[in-house]
Amino acid sequence: MSTLSSSRFDLYGPVHKGLRTFLADTMQRVGSLDVEDAAQLQDACNQVLDLLDLLRSHVDHEDKHIHPLLERCRAGAAVQATDEHVQHRQVLEALASEVRGLLATPSYPAADALYQGLAELMAENLVHMRLEDLGHQQLLWAHYSDAELAELDGRIVGSLSPREMMLFLRWMLPAMSPPQRLGLMLGLRAQAPVTVQMAVARLAQQHLPARAWERLTRDIENAEAATRAAS
Repeated sequence: MSTLSSSRFDLYGPVHKGLRTFLADTMQRVGSLDVEDAAQLQDACNQVLDLLDLLRSHVDHEDKHIHPLLERCRAGAAVQATDEHVQHRQVLEALASEVRGLLATPSYPAADALYQGLAELMAENLVHMRLEDLGHQQLLWAHYSDAELAELDGRIVGSLSPREMMLFLRWMLPAMSPPQRLGLMLGLRAQAPVTVQMAVARLAQQHLPARAWERLTRDIENAEAATRAAS
């Protein structure tokens, strides 16, 4: 689920932008949580659990689909990230337990503890993603073509459940640059069923600022007009 944001196929960038935005939004939401408001408490905890599920899915897909390719490039290239993924899963399980505890017995100390745990999770993930954005991406670019990376990306996207894909996109779309956003939408128009295209368009309209949505629709129209003129 990536785009051509530069001259090479960026496998990590757009997804990591979405995850960083999801992490920051969730941390802020828990930090300002009114635990005496039952509806707000439930919504915030649901968002934390969605975040934890998405992060778990993300590391699973990297382990399964990307790390074997890194190891073919250079033996040991994925060892650090794989080891960190083991630690990440342990943290995700611990945080999920904290969420369940907060729901069962709401209190401000419990909410503050969860907030601190999310802050630590974000800090660790920022460093981890930096390793992947720079070191892993450069290694993949050195050994695989854009077509091969796009095919890998397609396998990962194809392994996502519909709910996982829409949750990724809900946070990716607002976090992406306009060219990345356009590339994603044009890719969907070329490959995805019309029902999926319409669902993603509704998602984009719902979560993008008005001016960003207007630019996206204008960019899509201009790109399609250019394609028709060239044919």
